[in-house]
Amino acid sequence: LGVSGSWKYTGICLGYAASPLTRKGAAPGDSLYLTGQAGTGNLMAAMKLFPVEKETSIPMHGGRIQFPLRMKESEIIKAFAGCCIDTSDGVLNALITLADINQTGFRVSHIPYLEGGRQICSLLAKPQSFLFAGECGEYELLFTVSKKREKEFLNEVARNQLQFTYIGEVSETPERILMEDGNKLDFGDFNLSARGFKSIADYLFELTKYIAHAQGPG
Repeated sequence: LGVSGSWKYTGICLGYAASPLTRKGAAPGDSLYLTGQAGTGNLMAAMKLFPVEKETSIPMHGGRIQFPLRMKESEIIKAFAGCCIDTSDGVLNALITLADINQTGFRVSHIPYLEGGRQICSLLAKPQSFLFAGECGEYELLFTVSKKREKEFLNEVARNQLQFTYIGEVSETPERILMEDGNKLDFGDFNLSARGFKSIADYLFELTKYIAHAQGPG
């Protein structure tokens, strides 16, 4: 239950799956893939908090960003993935959730950031890793593929003319590493949650401080 000054609603859909693809099933050495680009939701939040005059190259309809449905992609993911999660709470949150459930770690790099997200990080003098760590996600699909099935998976992706981005691997040790611009960011003790702060300003302050602390030599 909650209290708000304006009307809000939510919905839920229930159904039956004979062989559901869940968040459990990642193994050390599995490849991590992501549909679409990262940072869409965080960009939208930033544009509301910090209005900027410079236009960004974001497809918007009626002042809102549209999140694409990944129906065709989900068919291939279902056929090849070991586990899957959406990035509704951000890419970092999704990775940590998979790592916790499967008692593994991750080492990722080359996150496919949205160009508009890169632009607004530059305008606000913030590192683009904010798009990785922020909790306003983009509802893309993050999933694992075993090395044994990866070649078959990539052939099927090419045959269907789809695009997924390889972002890293599941690791056996409980590490949580992002390699970015030659720097290693260690999120091993990351425990920030926007819901735990009284204001967005406090959350952003602590997130800024954490990312600065997490960054180290490559």
